[in-house]
Amino acid sequence: MKSRFAFLIMRIVVGGMLVVFFNGLTGSAAWADVVIIAHPSVDVESMTAQELKNVFLGNRVKWNDHLQIKVVVLKDLPAHEQFTRKIVHKTTAQFKNWWRQMVFTGKGLIPRSFNSEQALMAYVAANEGAVGYISSELKPVGVRTINVLD
Repeated sequence: MKSRFAFLIMRIVVGGMLVVFFNGLTGSAAWADVVIIAHPSVDVESMTAQELKNVFLGNRVKWNDHLQIKVVVLKDLPAHEQFTRKIVHKTTAQFKNWWRQMVFTGKGLIPRSFNSEQALMAYVAANEGAVGYISSELKPVGVRTINVLD
């Protein structure tokens, strides 16, 4: 009986260590899964994570050349969850609630959202000032990519 208990404790400890290890691996590689894209008219090559957070939370509304920023997002796709956790440090529900509060207080409009990455990319390519994100599996076409600086 004593050895079964020790074996159970060992399994719990090792299992916990594996979870921590694999979470660390996926967290460090998360940026490789998402690419920030913008309309070609956006004259920005790179931004810090904090600058992107300000853009996607509506705290920054104009590009450096005073062009209006048009934030677009994905609906309930893995890239959306990766992006909201990594950049805005919110869950997808918290991100949605943030924008609802922005609308309620008159500080912004909910970003346009898309069911597919191709549709989001087509919108960004066709609308000046637009910015969004896609998974790295999709090749950016007709858009500018923005490098994320740590």
